[in-house]
Amino acid sequence: MPCAGRSSRFPNMRPKYLLTDFSGKLMIQRSVEKYVENNQVHIIILREHIRDYDAFNILSDAFKGKVNIIILENPTNGPAETVFQALKELDIENDFIVKDCDSFFDFEIENGNIVYTSRLSKNPSLKNVCQLGYVICNDQNIISNLVEKKIVSDNFCVGGYQFKSKKRFIEVFEKLGVNHSELYISNIIDYMIMNGDVFVQREVYNYVNVGTADAWFEFNNKPTFFCDIDGVIIKNKSAYGKNKYHTNYEPLQKNLDSLKNKLRNGSTIIFVTARNKAFYDVTRKMLDELGFEGCDLIMGLNHSKRYIINDFDFSNPYPSCVAVNLKRNGENLNEYI
Repeated sequence: MPCAGRSSRFPNMRPKYLLTDFSGKLMIQRSVEKYVENNQVHIIILREHIRDYDAFNILSDAFKGKVNIIILENPTNGPAETVFQALKELDIENDFIVKDCDSFFDFEIENGNIVYTSRLSKNPSLKNVCQLGYVICNDQNIISNLVEKKIVSDNFCVGGYQFKSKKRFIEVFEKLGVNHSELYISNIIDYMIMNGDVFVQREVYNYVNVGTADAWFEFNNKPTFFCDIDGVIIKNKSAYGKNKYHTNYEPLQKNLDSLKNKLRNGSTIIFVTARNKAFYDVTRKMLDELGFEGCDLIMGLNHSKRYIINDFDFSNPYPSCVAVNLKRNGENLNEYI
C-alpha cells in the first residue's frame, strides 16, 4: 500500500491514510483490514510522516503490529516509484497486489496479472469520473488497453492492481522511470500489455471512493443525533396528570420516519430527555417498540436549554455541530435534518 504521497486533494489535513472515519477507524484500516490476518501487508510511508504526524506509532497501534511498515527517506516521483522502492527491500515470490488506501472494496484473491475494476453503470452517484482510469477488454476479460482520465468504457479501475512477478515490475519501472517525471501503476501495466504481458480485469463489489476531501466528508456524513423524546418523536407527555408517561403514547410518525432513515444510513441516535430516571423502563420499552432498539438513552437532564459543544478542524469542518429547534409536536423534522 503506497502511502508516500502529498495528499494534495486533502488540503491542510494529515496524510489521508491517517484520517479517522465516522466509526473511529483510520482510512487505511478500513481499506485493508479484511486482508491483514491472512496476507502480508506492507504499508509504505515517508520519514517525514513519522516526524510530523507520528505515523509509525499510529499504524502500529491500529494494526497491532500485524503489518510491515516500510519507511522511505525522501518523496518519490509517483506511486510506481514508491512501489519500486519497496519491492527492492522485500523478498516476494508470489503474486502481489498494489492497493490504494483511498478506495474501499471487496474482492476474491486469485493468481495472475489483474486489474480490479467496477462499472460506472453500477455506481451512478460516483463523482469525478473523468479522473479515473478505464480498461478496454474482450469477452474473456483480457485487457487490451488501460487509459487514464478518459471514459473509454464502463469499466473503471478501483485502485487495485495485481502482478505475478516482482522481477517484471522492477524491470519495467527501470525502463520507464528514466524518461518520466511521474509514473503511475497504470503506466507500468500499459507498457507491459503492449509488450505481451496478459492482464485480466476482475470486478469488485461494495466499492466506495474517498479519493477527494469532498468524497471523504460525504462518506463520513453519518452524524450523531441527540434527540429529545416528548414533543419530537411522540406527542408531549408529562410525569403528572392524565397524560403521564405510563399512559398510551401517540407517535409523530413523520419525525420517526426521518430518524429511522438516518439510522439505516449509518447515523447514531442518542435519545436525551428530562424524564426522571425512575421512568427508565417505560421509556426504554417505548423506544424499542418504535424501532430504536440499541439506541442509547440519557435521562434526568434539566428541563431547560441544551448546548452541544464540539471541536472543528479541516478534517471535521465547521460547523461540526448543529442545533435544531422544533416546535413541540411538530412533524417537520425532515426539513431540518
